[in-house]
Amino acid sequence: MFRQAARGLAAVGVREDRHAWAGGFLVAYSVTVEVANRMRQGVGPLLAVIVAGNLASAMAIDHFGLLGMRRDAINWYKVGGAALLVAGAALMQIRSE
Repeated sequence: MFRQAARGLAAVGVREDRHAWAGGFLVAYSVTVEVANRMRQGVGPLLAVIVAGNLASAMAIDHFGLLGMRRDAINWYKVGGAALLVAGAALMQIRSE
């Protein structure tokens, strides 16, 4: 029974796209790094950086029209908003003692 299940998983893996596997490994790496750094940095800056990364990827997807999205050029308002979010994360790192 185990061999049959292993063959089934192998067959699924062969049919999957390489990008899906690469994305899975990148997500696993990202989660590992986030958990390792959470104790030192705190949750606020971590979440701010995650959101800033999501904004950057969304801007790239919109700018290049990836995934079938309508093209929307990157402008200074979008870049400024993402930069302010990163600056806020940096300010949260300052410890008041």
